Amino acid sequence: PKEDGRVYEYEDFDKLENRQTYIIEASKERDDLKKITGDRWRRLKVQVDPLLHVEANKAIDRMRRGSNLLKHTNYGFPHLRQFQLSDDRKRLVWYSGAKRKEDSVVLLDEISEIRLGQTTPVFMHYRLPMLEHLSFSLVYGPKGSKTLDLTCKDEFEFDHWVTGLKAVFYHFKNRHISKEELLGHSKRFRKALEKSNVGIKLTKLPEVKEKGHVGLDDCIEIVAHTPQQLETKMDRLRERLKIMSRQVASLDHHATAEMEVDL
Repeated sequence: PKEDGRVYEYEDFDKLENRQTYIIEASKERDDLKKITGDRWRRLKVQVDPLLHVEANKAIDRMRRGSNLLKHTNYGFPHLRQFQLSDDRKRLVWYSGAKRKEDSVVLLDEISEIRLGQTTPVFMHYRLPMLEHLSFSLVYGPKGSKTLDLTCKDEFEFDHWVTGLKAVFYHFKNRHISKEELLGHSKRFRKALEKSNVGIKLTKLPEVKEKGHVGLDDCIEIVAHTPQQLETKMDRLRERLKIMSRQVASLDHHATAEMEVDL
């Protein structure tokens, strides 16, 4: 009973009394009871085909629908691009008006490493330390000479993309992977294991942002303008264009006059 603070182990359960109040507390798993309870942790360590994991299939479905990810480059600022996994799971493509289609695709069977964090030279060019926990790089090409460096908007998107890419990566390498390895990057998964919740399914957890967590949305301010504000802005731009046109015309006139004098 809670009044005397006595602790009842498994062997003492027959001594529990009717009409008494007891407090059930989590205890350490006992090896001598595994023959009765089974090894609950074993399910996390069994290596199977990567595409047999429920979390992998859910992640791949989401990747096929596409997401806006922050793409880092060797020049300029990072920029948002729409990324999407091809239906055959062989290509990761993104959409850019400045590049040809063949220049905005990574063949997933060429990936040699999935690197978490912001450690590549591209990331070093313009680091975003507050978003490092949402960043990863795909290393590919001859001897790992190229990287695709991305940042997700939040931990849920990060979980999906890294899980899906891991599954596809192991699939192309003809390697099996355990649930523990597949989801080891997920903060939500690690927190569940700390609570001995070995039956955790990320696909069943609600995607609710925890207080204090920083995501991409917290770092990007999207300014919304009313139609009137947009019209006012357009008027200012038209006026600037007129001024610049007159300045260019004046320069052309002086250049023509100088040419006539030289002649």
